[in-house]
Amino acid sequence: MKSYRDYKKLNTIIEIVTHNWVAKIICVVLALVIVQIYNGSLLEKKYFSVHLEDKYADGFITSTPLPRIVRVSAWGNTSIINSIRDGDIIARVDASHLKSEGEYTIPIKASKGNSLLETENIELHAEPSEIKIKLEQKMNKSVDVKLPINGKVAEDYEITKVVTYPLKVNIEGPHSRIESTVRLDTEAVNVDDRVDNLEGIVHLINSDPLISIIGQPDIQYRIEIGEKHITKTFETGIYVRGLARTLKVVSNVGKGSVEISGAKSTVNNFSLQGNFLYVDLSQVTEPAEELTVDVLSESLRNGLQIKRISPEKVKLRLVKREEE
Repeated sequence: MKSYRDYKKLNTIIEIVTHNWVAKIICVVLALVIVQIYNGSLLEKKYFSVHLEDKYADGFITSTPLPRIVRVSAWGNTSIINSIRDGDIIARVDASHLKSEGEYTIPIKASKGNSLLETENIELHAEPSEIKIKLEQKMNKSVDVKLPINGKVAEDYEITKVVTYPLKVNIEGPHSRIESTVRLDTEAVNVDDRVDNLEGIVHLINSDPLISIIGQPDIQYRIEIGEKHITKTFETGIYVRGLARTLKVVSNVGKGSVEISGAKSTVNNFSLQGNFLYVDLSQVTEPAEELTVDVLSESLRNGLQIKRISPEKVKLRLVKREEE
């Protein structure tokens, strides 16, 4: 009797469970859908702009420009997603396992950059998910520094000297870029209407993101400005100095000319002394039928310089005075 009762009880349970079983299954499925919809309402997808990092094996670097910023999507609980900032996510191209030059396709991996997010269930995906690079050997060398100058100095003035310190800087990058780079320019300096020297500090301009400047990018400069230099020719007689009393010059010494250069105003205000050009006969003690001597000049001041004397030499005939 006991087994019969158990059997009857089991049948009753089965009848209860299987009664309207289609409707019951539909209810269970609907319940699962409702749960998923509810859970989905607690999730959110958000996009972040993340700085792209890169990593290479020693002695290698890419010659392909990489984007500085990539888009990263984060999927997870709404409250967690809304607390994330751009700096909490890391995007990296890791080519450190590549040890030869060539073209490669490398995945962009997004990861959590904030330790507080390590235990959170968040899905991260970078867009694009991969990138093509051209791997080259890294190279460094020293290149010249050039200071661009804009404008014109005041009238009758000119730039006499431009100095930068340092004169050269070291750069580093893929060998194809470094080999083709011969100099780096600095920021331009304006000299409009200036009459005096100019000095200061400017920054180097590096328009190639694949080239790095090793050291300080600040450059000291000095621009020296002075009056324009001109050359002017003066004519004068050639005088005799140091002639012994027992001797006499019987040939015609003649006249000469001298080209003098210097600042425009100084040259224009300069006038020759009467004995500016001369020949020195102080070492001559005997008569000479034909004596060739140099034409000399007085010294100059105020920055003036002698560019040329004409003639450079003269021929003289010397006799004793008693033969006159």
